[in-house]
Amino acid sequence: MVVPTVRMLFVGGAVLLHVVLCAPLPVNAQAVFFESATPPTDYGVGWTINATSWRGALFSTTETQRVTAMGGSFGGPGPLFLAVFPTAGGFPPNPPSTADAHPGSLEIVTPEFLPTADFRVVTDFVLPAGDWAIVLGSGEAGATGNGRVAFEGSVDIGSPEYVRAWDDGMAFEWRTIAGTGRFFLEGEVSAECGNGLVEDSIGEECDDQNVSNRDACLNSCRFASCGDGFEYSGVEECDDGNTRDGDGCSSSCEEESVTDPDPRNKPKPSSSKGCMLGGRGDGAFPGALLIVCALISCGRRARDRDVSS
Repeated sequence: MVVPTVRMLFVGGAVLLHVVLCAPLPVNAQAVFFESATPPTDYGVGWTINATSWRGALFSTTETQRVTAMGGSFGGPGPLFLAVFPTAGGFPPNPPSTADAHPGSLEIVTPEFLPTADFRVVTDFVLPAGDWAIVLGSGEAGATGNGRVAFEGSVDIGSPEYVRAWDDGMAFEWRTIAGTGRFFLEGEVSAECGNGLVEDSIGEECDDQNVSNRDACLNSCRFASCGDGFEYSGVEECDDGNTRDGDGCSSSCEEESVTDPDPRNKPKPSSSKGCMLGGRGDGAFPGALLIVCALISCGRRARDRDVSS
């Protein structure tokens, strides 16, 4: 939406209204800011979740983030808890008590026994910059059920680290584990070019969240096109910022040869008459006279060319 700014101007005792059309105001939008893996192809195969075996994924935030939803690819059949735990000081030596969860992040969830899509729970809490783990578990805060984090056919996004906490009857500990499991967190982001969301409210055509001007989406979040001044790698041979032919880069952004139609601009062959560079090596200034003579000869040829034109 374009927001008008109204200014009142006083001219000779009269009041004039001056309306200025301003750029759209940024608005907040929902975005997935952490995603450990793609959705699985089989929700019936995965890690077991119960009071002695909890699962999660590590993630970091570089700035304060308002979390508005979280979830993953997991199923029931009983109530479970989903929460975010701080990990900056390392894993806790004891079971991940819900009392240690980040304030506001604890949610009691009851996903379907055999889900066919992500389980997503709406929440609202502020998460400062730092190191965290999103954990699905049971055994506390009324969450006493069992569950499963599906992973069959799921593919990691980036290089996530997964954690497991379990009780083997002797000690309870956290460990990082290899594997795949889908967890995600969503949050509010300001509408701006570079956040990965295509936002009509600020006139974006694309948003590939990178700093390259040589791909399909420019840093201005507009589609690349011939004549924009940026050479589209693998598509354009050149881009001189215009769509004119005859200047070395054609209107279709292909390199072209340029021929000057004015014959006066063609260079004349150099003459060997006069002097030659080189020195005899038999004087106090060997070669100096010949060099000066060559320069004079070149200058004479240049003047002759100017006069003849």
